[in-house]
Amino acid sequence: GEEGLLTWQRPEGGTMLWARADHVLHDPTWAKNFHHFKVARTVLRRRLAKALEEEDLESASAMQLAWESAWGCLKEATPTQELRLAAGRHLIPGACVRHRRHDLRA
Repeated sequence: GEEGLLTWQRPEGGTMLWARADHVLHDPTWAKNFHHFKVARTVLRRRLAKALEEEDLESASAMQLAWESAWGCLKEATPTQELRLAAGRHLIPGACVRHRRHDLRA
């Protein structure tokens, strides 16, 4: 059933249901790799912003290259995990996103 799962109401009255993907449920290393990656990406983004604010363009340029890559993965992450993490590499705390299919903004 849906008991205990996160749901939210859409503006037109429909309900959406959130559920974890199978690869998250069945991979005991996913949480560690995910959290490390997101913390590393958040720190990188803050340092990049600071370098730009201070007009340290040499450092900012190097950090921008890291930002565009999948920088931040643990060495023990599998290639599949790296690909999945890279797909969401720009999604960090404070990032504004719009759902393509449902036109929701968060």
